[in-house]
Amino acid sequence: MGIRQHVLSLCAVTAIAVGMPVISAAADPDQDIPLQGNVTLYSETCPDGPKGADCTLSFFIEGEAAKLLFEGMRDEATRDECVGGTAKGDGSGLYCNLGDDGSAFCEFGYHYAEKRFGSGGLGC
Repeated sequence: MGIRQHVLSLCAVTAIAVGMPVISAAADPDQDIPLQGNVTLYSETCPDGPKGADCTLSFFIEGEAAKLLFEGMRDEATRDECVGGTAKGDGSGLYCNLGDDGSAFCEFGYHYAEKRFGSGGLGC
């Protein structure tokens, strides 16, 4: 383990000790971060599958990739009254949450009829 990893580990341990949520350190530009999560076609909007008129494919990402997304979003984090933790949204439909325990998730959707990404349908 190099000096950078030792310093980052010490920062993470310190943050945990004082009760601060831990956000991943800046990712290595060439480092692949595995995706964790799922994709859902909701029956309400996609009764006929992805070819339905109002179908939205909802993406839910969690773990290190979600922390990286949260960390890079430019909007200020606000308290999430629905699930706890802090939340950021960027106006495009991307929504990310950093839990009080350091866990993170992000949610967005692909709207087939509109041929665009937007919100994914996660509700409170």
